[in-house]
Amino acid sequence: MDYLISSLRRLSIHGWPSLKSLPEQLQHLCGLEFIEIYDFDGIVDVPDQWFGKLISLEYFVIKYKSSPH
Repeated sequence: MDYLISSLRRLSIHGWPSLKSLPEQLQHLCGLEFIEIYDFDGIVDVPDQWFGKLISLEYFVIKYKSSPH
């Protein structure tokens, strides 16, 4: 199981309205190349030091849930 997790390249999180921060374990997934988080209401806290550890990361996007007008 550890091999599968360490070889994870792409992560998309969506439809989780109460998301406030990312799980701390994500910073150890050095093979992640793509992180996309969208369709949530809260503010995501991503500690700056994570980006030094995510050495393969090429794409990181956060899209807030659109509020109805």
